[in-house]
Amino acid sequence: RNLDLLCRAGKPIDQCNVRLPGPSTDTLDVTANVLPGGVKRIGDFSRGECGVRLATFTNERIGKFVCIVTIDGQQFESAIELRKRVPPRPTELKIAKATALIDGGLRANQLLKARCISRNGLPVANLTWLLDGKPIDESALKPAQITAEEQQDGTSLETIQQEVHMYVTPAENGQTLECVTNHPAF
Repeated sequence: RNLDLLCRAGKPIDQCNVRLPGPSTDTLDVTANVLPGGVKRIGDFSRGECGVRLATFTNERIGKFVCIVTIDGQQFESAIELRKRVPPRPTELKIAKATALIDGGLRANQLLKARCISRNGLPVANLTWLLDGKPIDESALKPAQITAEEQQDGTSLETIQQEVHMYVTPAENGQTLECVTNHPAF
């Protein structure tokens, strides 16, 4: 799917070159339209625009995109980091079998043990634990464990899991436990 990488300047551009992330570190002459397959020139030099459109965005294109423009004989360079975002799979919340529930909520006077898992996201997701919509005290949370798994296309997707261990007080009787996944792809 088309990905536009456009450089903008406040004045008309005389010359434009770009370096794309990937196996070749060659500088491409956008002005002369000397571009590899799947890369097309975009922008209007007279309006201070210069760039390229990638027909597809592959893993080999993750990295630094560099734009080098010449305006009135002076050269300027700018760069942006291209990253890939993959939303994680639906969140899994596992409550220990020994934890008793009451009316869909937690029963008081017991130790709650639960695990939240967010699988295969890029970057790794953030987890937030809530009890009846309010954040759970950090002291009840175990350190998060993050693992990476390489996919067939070479992308390394990350899984995060975390446990909560807390005593449910009488004031918390019937309250609901939630684990919310936050991710930039959402």
